[in-house]
Amino acid sequence: MMVNKLLAVGMLIPMLMLIAPNVYARHLSDAQRYSDGFANGGQAAATDRQQGIPFNTVCDPTGNYTSGGGHTTTYCTGWVNGYTATWNNAVQAQPATKPQANTTTNHASIPSPQQSVQPVVSPSQQPIPSDSSWTGGILFVLVVIIIAAIAWKIKHSKGKHRERQDFSESTQEKVLEKQHHRCGHCKRLLNVVDYDHKNGDRSDNKESNCVALCPNCHAIKTRSTR
Repeated sequence: MMVNKLLAVGMLIPMLMLIAPNVYARHLSDAQRYSDGFANGGQAAATDRQQGIPFNTVCDPTGNYTSGGGHTTTYCTGWVNGYTATWNNAVQAQPATKPQANTTTNHASIPSPQQSVQPVVSPSQQPIPSDSSWTGGILFVLVVIIIAAIAWKIKHSKGKHRERQDFSESTQEKVLEKQHHRCGHCKRLLNVVDYDHKNGDRSDNKESNCVALCPNCHAIKTRSTR
C-alpha cells in the first residue's frame, strides 16, 4: 500500500510541473528573477552578436526562455539590462567591421605562392650588411610602449561598467514621481523602468544625476554615448 502511494505521488509531481510550472517559481525573490533575466538577456545578446542579428532589447523575443505564460516585470528589467551590457562589452571588445568589396583587382593577374617570381639581384646591387641590433632594440621598446598604452586605454574605457553603482530606492522613487511615471525622453508611461546617469559618471548617484527611462530610450542613449 505504501509503495502504491509513493508511485502515485511520483507520477503526480511531473504532471503538476507540466500543468502549472509557475507554481515552483513563486518562491523566487525579485533579486533572483532579476538575476535570471540579466543572465538570459546577456546570453541572448552574445548569440545575436555572433549571428549578426541587429540590436534588440525586447524581453525574450524568441520565447526560448518563456515558462508558464510569460515573465515578470522584474525579470524583463534584468533581461534588458543584461542584454544591453553584454552587447556594449562585445562592441567595445571587437567592433563589427564591414568588409569592403574590391572591384578593381584582377585576381587572374595575381600569382599564386607557387608562381611568385623572385627578383634577380646582381652582386653589385646586393645590400651591404650592417649592425642593426640597436634598431631591433628600439623597435621592441616601441612595441612594448604601444601595447601598454592600448591596455591602459581598454582598462579605463571599461572602468565605468565595473564601477557602476545603482541609485538608492528613495532616489528612484523621487525621480519617478517627479517625472509622473513617464519616460524622461519619449514621455510614455513606464511599465519597465531603467535609471540612467545623466552625465555618464556611474559613480555619481545624486538625485540630480538620475533620470528614469524606458528600456528602448535607455538602449538608444547607451549606444549613442559608447
